[in-house]
Amino acid sequence: MADGRCPGQDLRTWKPEDIYDVPCPFCNNTIEFWKDETVRTCPKCKNFVPNPKVNRACAQWCSHSKDCQPAPPPEPETKT
Repeated sequence: MADGRCPGQDLRTWKPEDIYDVPCPFCNNTIEFWKDETVRTCPKCKNFVPNPKVNRACAQWCSHSKDCQPAPPPEPETKT
């Protein structure tokens, strides 16, 4: 990774099957996902649809994962 890019995010390494259509579970409209997208908004019904094929397993070993992974949500405050 001489240029500092995450290999999974580098479009030069993608295959045609890394972009695919998924039916919206709410209205059955077709939604196009790219393999790195975690969620899309359905253009027809406006619901959020999670990507059923997203795979972030690379975050366990990639030294660049902190730069491309979303930040974890804050821990909820516990009331005592």
